[in-house]
Amino acid sequence: MKQQRFIIPILTTAVALILALGSFGSLIRQSIRHDRLLVESEVGKIASFLTEQMLTSSVSDPPPLPDHVRGFALYGSNGHAVIGRGTYPSKLDTTRFISSPHGRTSGIPQERWIREKQGSLLLLRALGGAGMNGAGNLQGRGARVGMQSQGRLFLYLDYDTGAFLFQSRARVFLLLFGALLFIGASASSWIFYRRVRSYERELEEKKILTELGSAARTLTHELKNPLAVISMQEKILRRQFGKDKDLTASLDIIGEETERISDMIDRVRLLLKQPKGRPEPIELVPLLEERSQRLPFPVTIHDNTQARSPRIFCDKTLFVSAVENILRNGREAQGSDTPPLSVDISLLRNSVVISFADAGKGIPYDDKEKIFHPFFTTKQNGFGVGLSLVKSFAENAGGSIECRNKEAGGTIFRLTFPLYQKG
Repeated sequence: MKQQRFIIPILTTAVALILALGSFGSLIRQSIRHDRLLVESEVGKIASFLTEQMLTSSVSDPPPLPDHVRGFALYGSNGHAVIGRGTYPSKLDTTRFISSPHGRTSGIPQERWIREKQGSLLLLRALGGAGMNGAGNLQGRGARVGMQSQGRLFLYLDYDTGAFLFQSRARVFLLLFGALLFIGASASSWIFYRRVRSYERELEEKKILTELGSAARTLTHELKNPLAVISMQEKILRRQFGKDKDLTASLDIIGEETERISDMIDRVRLLLKQPKGRPEPIELVPLLEERSQRLPFPVTIHDNTQARSPRIFCDKTLFVSAVENILRNGREAQGSDTPPLSVDISLLRNSVVISFADAGKGIPYDDKEKIFHPFFTTKQNGFGVGLSLVKSFAENAGGSIECRNKEAGGTIFRLTFPLYQKG
């Protein structure tokens, strides 16, 4: 259930980002197409205007070229310029234009658009239709004298698209910038959401610890002393009625439960204080080998550090307690008739990694984030403070702890500490 709650927001965010990127890509393509159509329409209007002006004006007073027009010219069927302004070629290859069957032009002017790298848009158009006879020759009042003999005319227009390109690129840049802002905002929102959730969990844990802190003194004074009296009375009764087997069995239960409650109080006090203890350099491999031999169940130590004998800097007693806590949990998880527990020691950059592997059933996914919370336990007689103490110790020593399930079954706990390199 928690896995679904974690995956669904990720999938939703991914789909939203894909749709947003697709939308922005479509907007960019539409913007480029719109700009292209706009400039072509503008150039077409200018071409028609200049054609009319050139054909109706006098030779001594040709019309000026509009802004952004570099050159304009009309060519005869032989490809030579008849009239022009600005910069234009003296001869035009008219074979680029293909006439309709039977050598007649259609009602729609044939034209070609050529885009050059220098920011120019060239329009080449075969003039026909209105103002032309069937053979493509000029006719009508407004035609210049002498142009009738040129046969079919061809138009050349060189338009400077620098301003349009600048506007188009600016628009594309703004769209891309908006897309990047959207992606950045989405990523920031997701990171912020995750941090808020992390802070909420930390606040919840601190709230629990704060509430327990106020109760710790009460537990110490109100429970420790009565427990000491109960323990003392249990020992007295054992001396007086030690031969009574039924009574002895009851006294055993009283003693075990008294010791269990006393141990729970001590663990809670230790958790609330979060002590660093007395840190000192520790030779890791020899210590783990020594402690593993004292445990009542088999443990195999694997040194993967190539005999570098890594050291860590922490409280030795607290470290041993944390290691034994993890190993005992692993032993309880896999049972007695199982292979030995495995402890692997390796180096990762400037850190020492200690991996504890068992062959149990693994940890349910929903419990992975809870097992380090205070008072969370899946054991029938557990307190739920052991792994909390291990986590508190590791973090106070500058390290961390994490767990994951093995594919073949079982769990791996990883303790990571900074590598001690002084002296």
